Amino acid sequence: MVGREAVLALRDIAWRAPFKRVNWGPVVLALTSAVVLYLVLVPLVVALVATFREHGYLPFEPGPLTFRNYAYVFLDATTWTLMVNTGLFAAGSLVLGMAFAILFGWLVERSDMPLRNLTFALVIAPMIIPGMMVAIAWIFLLDPRIGLINLMLRWIPGWETDRGPLDIYTLGGMIFVEGFRMVPTMFLMISAAFRNMDPSLEEASRVAGKSGLATVSRITLPLMRPAMLAALLYFFIRAIEVFEVPGVLGLNAGIHVFSTRIYWSVHPAAGGLPDYGLASTFSLILVAVSAFSVWLYYRLTRKTYVTVTGKGFRPQRVRLGRMKYLAGLLFLAYFAVTLVLPFFVLLWTSLHKFYLPPSWEGLRSMTLASYGELLKDPGVILAAFNTILLALLTGTMTMLIALFVGWFVVRSRYRLTRALDLFAFLPHALPTVVIALAVMLLYLSFPNPIYGTIVAISIALTTSYIAYGSRVMIAGFHQIHPELEEASRVSGANFFRTFWRVLLPLSAPAFINGWIWVAVHAGRELTAALMLFSPSSVVVSTKVWALWEQGRVSVASALGVVLMMMLILISWAGRSAMTRMRAF
Repeated sequence: MVGREAVLALRDIAWRAPFKRVNWGPVVLALTSAVVLYLVLVPLVVALVATFREHGYLPFEPGPLTFRNYAYVFLDATTWTLMVNTGLFAAGSLVLGMAFAILFGWLVERSDMPLRNLTFALVIAPMIIPGMMVAIAWIFLLDPRIGLINLMLRWIPGWETDRGPLDIYTLGGMIFVEGFRMVPTMFLMISAAFRNMDPSLEEASRVAGKSGLATVSRITLPLMRPAMLAALLYFFIRAIEVFEVPGVLGLNAGIHVFSTRIYWSVHPAAGGLPDYGLASTFSLILVAVSAFSVWLYYRLTRKTYVTVTGKGFRPQRVRLGRMKYLAGLLFLAYFAVTLVLPFFVLLWTSLHKFYLPPSWEGLRSMTLASYGELLKDPGVILAAFNTILLALLTGTMTMLIALFVGWFVVRSRYRLTRALDLFAFLPHALPTVVIALAVMLLYLSFPNPIYGTIVAISIALTTSYIAYGSRVMIAGFHQIHPELEEASRVSGANFFRTFWRVLLPLSAPAFINGWIWVAVHAGRELTAALMLFSPSSVVVSTKVWALWEQGRVSVASALGVVLMMMLILISWAGRSAMTRMRAF
C-alpha cells in the first residue's frame, strides 16, 4: 500500500513539474489576444467582404464581386437624408442630455441644495427602464390622438382639437426621448469631474478680478473638458447606433436613421431576401464616423489639467438661497418625466385589456388578464429563461476576458499588450448594430451550431461590452500593488494560483461592478438580439418588440414591467454577492 502511494506521489510530481517550469504569462497573453482578435477583427473582416457581394449572396459564397453597394449608398439621395436625420438626432439628443447632466452635476456636487444624496439617486433611477419601453411609454403619453398629456392639454380653453397639440412621432419627439435617456449615465460621468475639481482655482480667478463668465470659460470649462468630451464621444457613438427609439417612434413617423436602415436591409418588411451587402456598406459609414470621433477625442484631450493633488481641499458649495427650492422642483419634474410617468402609464396599460387613458372609470376595469396571458404563453417563459441566461453568460464572458486584458495591460511589459489594449478598446467605436451584423454574417457563412442561439447573441454583446469591461478592470488593477503578486510568486505559487488566490479576490469589487453593468445591459438589449435571435433564442426584449408589432399593447406593457423587475433582480443579486464577498 505504501509502495502504491509512493508511485502515485511520484507520478503526480512528474505531471506537475513541467507545468511549474512553464512561464504561463506569455501563453495566457497569446490566448487572450487570440480571443479578443477573434471577437473584434474577424467579424469586421467578414462584414467588409460582404460589401462587395451582390444582393442575396453571403460573403464567402461563390459568385461575382461588385461595387454596386458602394455606388448605391454614395450616389443615392436617400443616403444623404439618412446622414442628416442621424446627425440631427444625435446632435439634438447630445445637447439636451448634456445640458441637464451638467446642470444636475453642478447642483449636486457644487451647490448647497438640500437632499443631495436623494437627488443623486433620483437622477440615475430612470436607468432601470429599457429604451424600447421608454419609447412605448411616451407613445401612450404624447400620441397626437390618445396620449395622456395631449388629452390633458386639450382641457385648456382654445386647444379643443381632435389631435395634438404635441406629437411624439417627429424628429423632435425622438430627440426628446433619447436625450433624457442619456442624462443618468452622462450625469455619472460629469458629476465625478465636478467632485474632483479644486474650487480654489475658480476662487483665484475671481480674486484676480475676472467675471463669472470669464471664470467659467477660462477655468471651469477647460478643467471639465476631458469629462465632457468623454461623455460626448460615448453618447455620440451611442446616439448614431441606437435602434430602440428610432425603431419604435421613427417607424410610424417615416423617419429613418442608419440603424433602422441597416435593420430593414437585413429584415425587409415585404419578406424579400436580406441584402447583406447593402447593410454592410451602410455599417462601414457608421464605423468611419465612430472611428473619426475617437480620433478627435484623443486629439482634443492631449492637453489635460491636473486637479487632484496631494494637497487636500474642501469643496466650497455655492449658496443658492431661494433658488434651491426651484432646483428641487426641477429635479422632481425630471424624475416625473423620466421615471414616474413612463412607469405609471406602462403599468396602467398592462392592467387593462385595451389601452384606456387613465380615468376614474378605468379604475373599475383594471384586470390582470395581460399577466395571465404571459403565464399561458410558452414563448414568454422561454424568453424569460433565455434573458436570464443571456445576462449571466454575457456578464461572465465579458468580465473574464476583461480580467485578463486588464491585468496584462497594467502589469505586463510585453509589446503585444499595446495591441491588446487597442483591440480591446476598438469595440467602443463600433456601433452595436454593426457588431451584430458582422457576427450574423460570420456564423451564416460557415457551418456551425452557434447561429441562432443565445451563444451567438452573447458573443455579439461580449464584443460590444468588452471595451467597457476592460476599462473597469484596468482601473481596478491600478489600485492593487504589484508587491502582493510578487509575494505570491516568491511563495511558490504559479500564474494561475496567484490569479485565483490573490488577484481575483482583490479585484472582485471592480469585477462585480462591471459584471452587474454588463448583465443588466445585456438583459435589456434589443438591437443585437433583434438582429440575431431565432424562435429558440427569443429574449424578453425581442418578445416585447413582437407583441408591439402585433398590436398587443397591453401584453407588451405587462412584459415590459416584468423585464424591469428582472433587471432589478439581476442588479440586486450582484450587489448582494459583492456585500457577502466584502464581509468575507
